[in-house]
Amino acid sequence: RDITDRKAADDALRKSEARLRVALEVANLGTWDRTPEGEGDWDLRCRAIFGFSPDEPLTFDDFRERIHPEDLPGVDARLAAAFDPASDGTYVSEYRVVWPVGSVRWVATRGLVLFEGDGEQRRPVRFVGTAQDVTERHLAAEALEESESRYKQLVENSQELIYRADLSGVFTYANAVATHRTGYAEADLLGMPFWDLVDEEHRADVTEYYARQLAERVPTTYLEFPIRTARDEVLWIGQNVQLLEEDGQPVGVQAVARDVTERRHVMDELVAARETAERASRAREEFLANMSHE
Repeated sequence: RDITDRKAADDALRKSEARLRVALEVANLGTWDRTPEGEGDWDLRCRAIFGFSPDEPLTFDDFRERIHPEDLPGVDARLAAAFDPASDGTYVSEYRVVWPVGSVRWVATRGLVLFEGDGEQRRPVRFVGTAQDVTERHLAAEALEESESRYKQLVENSQELIYRADLSGVFTYANAVATHRTGYAEADLLGMPFWDLVDEEHRADVTEYYARQLAERVPTTYLEFPIRTARDEVLWIGQNVQLLEEDGQPVGVQAVARDVTERRHVMDELVAARETAERASRAREEFLANMSHE
């Protein structure tokens, strides 16, 4: 009976260890198990994350020397807090590691200090944990932040009206040009339905046009129409509207609009001039026709 129970326990332990190894490999985690004095074991993956060879003898001081000087004080403070007998021993830290070749890697570490004894006799005896290389995540985050910064700078310095609105047409963002051209302060423009700006004579047609874009899921559209500013001036804009989607569902629109008032005035003048010329031509033809009959 004892032999059977021991064999079952050994099998369960081996299965548990196998599952742990698979989990560590999938998550690309390295592990350590050391004493408070810094002696211990660091697996091959943990060594590789910090830029060490598989077989060189190591202590925690060797790992500590690889931590970026700017991040070291924070790491030391979090370690001291975890080793405090009054704590629960939890340790979480993310920092840069400098390899001997000079390359910098980001490492996320999580650990647990194990204590023995109670009260004033409570003391740390082991420190176990995991390390993960998260360099790619940091680079992606930095690239995204840089991209967003460039986009924001581009939008704010653009000479065009740029805004976003939700599905009900309410402004959720407007750049400085949009607030300047419409004459509304940002606080007044945000939360205002876009349709309130459209000149009343054209409002129904414009509303129908964009309702159709939403209903038919048209990715981008272009339309010119007049808006009425806070100064009660009529401003013609030509705008490209892009449908914004998340998880395949529309969530709003983004628009880039340009002031085309001057061009519309020129077009109106050309149309008027053409109509005048056509009327003069008809009058001349009628005059000549009348003269020929006489």
